[in-house]
Amino acid sequence: MFKAIDRNDTIKVVSVEDPAINHDKSNVEAYKVAFDTKHLSYIDGEEPTTFTLGTISFMKFSQIKDKYISFDLGEKGQEINTNLFGLTADMLRHSLKDAENLPFPIKHEKGKLSDTTMDKLARLGIVEELGNIALTLNGFGEEDKKK
Repeated sequence: MFKAIDRNDTIKVVSVEDPAINHDKSNVEAYKVAFDTKHLSYIDGEEPTTFTLGTISFMKFSQIKDKYISFDLGEKGQEINTNLFGLTADMLRHSLKDAENLPFPIKHEKGKLSDTTMDKLARLGIVEELGNIALTLNGFGEEDKKK
């Protein structure tokens, strides 16, 4: 079924690796499906880092996909080659709008996150997770990733 994407949509998400999450009292699997923070419980006195992810234009989305997904003819017919980490990182670079309670400020340059900000996010180990959420937000579902 076709789902129209409102280009003004944003969602607020928390990394499932956030140290503020009380995993014993949280339903992380339900959170991963719905991205609804009602499924998460936090350690008393701790506040999670909240990331605001937004949609990007269809043209930018197409450029990112074309950069990281290629089609070749191989021995078994058509083969699809995907640089999944590059795809998720670039989606995050263009989709992350804001962050609350992050230990450093995020910086945008030319409409996307700066290299310095991406390096700092990579050191936190959350680029792939947040990039996958950005892919889903922009209409690139699990079926597409497997192709």
